[in-house]
Amino acid sequence: MRLEIGERVGGETTFYEDGVGGVGVYIGLMTNLTKVNVTWTPLGDQPGFSKITLDEIADQVGRQGVIHVIEDNPLNGNIYTYGNHGDFWEKTGELIGYA
Repeated sequence: MRLEIGERVGGETTFYEDGVGGVGVYIGLMTNLTKVNVTWTPLGDQPGFSKITLDEIADQVGRQGVIHVIEDNPLNGNIYTYGNHGDFWEKTGELIGYA
């Protein structure tokens, strides 16, 4: 199911670190972003792979201010934001990918 920009996103939305796509986490306003490092959960049955959810990111960052998660894959990507319009995640942008 494709989410529209501005639509709320569940905090259980999961990203996988697999060497193909990338996920960046930033705090602040779009004109002054600071990159934040987060800790991913290793997938025990798949060495070198890990995962993280939007709510895990928010918990690690502290749910303070505005959090942006940029997910970029070869063919597409999305931007998710927490705290811009309230205490929830929403889709705020789309990317065309890097391939």
